[in-house]
Amino acid sequence: MSDDDALIHTETVSWGFRTTSPIVLDETSRTRTVFMGEIHDGKLRSHMVRQRKGEGGEWLDINEVNFNQIPPDAGVKIELNTAATERLFDRLVQLRRIADSELPPSGSKDFVVAPAEEVVRVVGRERAQAIRSLLASPLTQEDWEALIESAPDIAISLAEAQLLHQRKATIDEFESSLREHSDDEAFWQGFFKKNPWMLEAAFSAAVVLLADDIYIGGKRAGSRHGLGGSVADFLFSDESTKSFAVVEIKTPSTRLIGARYRGSPNEANEIFSPSSELSGAVVQVGNQIASAVADFDHVLRESYPTNLDRVHPKGVLIVGQKDGLGPRELASFNLFRHKLFSLTVIAYDELLRRLRIMYDLEIPTAPEQ
Repeated sequence: MSDDDALIHTETVSWGFRTTSPIVLDETSRTRTVFMGEIHDGKLRSHMVRQRKGEGGEWLDINEVNFNQIPPDAGVKIELNTAATERLFDRLVQLRRIADSELPPSGSKDFVVAPAEEVVRVVGRERAQAIRSLLASPLTQEDWEALIESAPDIAISLAEAQLLHQRKATIDEFESSLREHSDDEAFWQGFFKKNPWMLEAAFSAAVVLLADDIYIGGKRAGSRHGLGGSVADFLFSDESTKSFAVVEIKTPSTRLIGARYRGSPNEANEIFSPSSELSGAVVQVGNQIASAVADFDHVLRESYPTNLDRVHPKGVLIVGQKDGLGPRELASFNLFRHKLFSLTVIAYDELLRRLRIMYDLEIPTAPEQ
């Protein structure tokens, strides 16, 4: 904590209403985010502003927005990194304690963040617990409603920061699991079941997960997995068309490319066949879609009578990794999958890259071929 943060100055603006010294949450050479806290009759109010540095070195507010006049399809987002979120949480705890103290109705008063009476202190064990509590979202519904009512921008920032923190950690887990569980299909079934939002990144439209490991048709006898039964790893619904989409997953270690089909090494006429694992998986997904369409009325429609259609069914196959393919192997892989109808084939490392782009994470530089 800087010396400036250690001293909190409060100043009376009107009877029972005090402003508090602002705190800079994050700052670059040109912009910064500032939190302004206020105390009104023992209750907290606040706002945040984005500022840029003027020609004379002074800080100027950026595009001040009146939320009462903002269009319904627009919004404003102020993103806080982990350090800035922790500073914001610390200051809110400090101001809460100040507001709970016996403040005179007028005049100015200073508070020092230090071990003494009439202080605000969030350090050591208490500070660590506060940060853990923030990231774990332990606030009650009543707490959130109060925060949303008094400071909606802060509530949104805290919720978004928590979600982003969790998803970035899961994306890192995805990357490490590509090495540790490359040939374990059961692991990936469970991983995507816990994190279906990752599978949504494989689609070009908004989708919603309906079920996993689900029978979708073609069964003639026996149990759910009996003779002729077709089971999809995951079943989604397209939010716009309500058409169903099946997702089949193979392992990251699955081969994508087979032997050279014809041509000279490293020449433009060199082409490769898809591996038997890849071509077999493509036929498998195609068969799943055909079975689901044929038996739609007495299988899927019975389970999802109001929010599922069979007009434009889709399939997604998540399989293998592109990393390690040579230029001509990669060209053959792309030619094969881009000619498929209503079926998207995406490699695990491609899905990881999409997720990193979506959540603004650093993408490792690919090695030169």
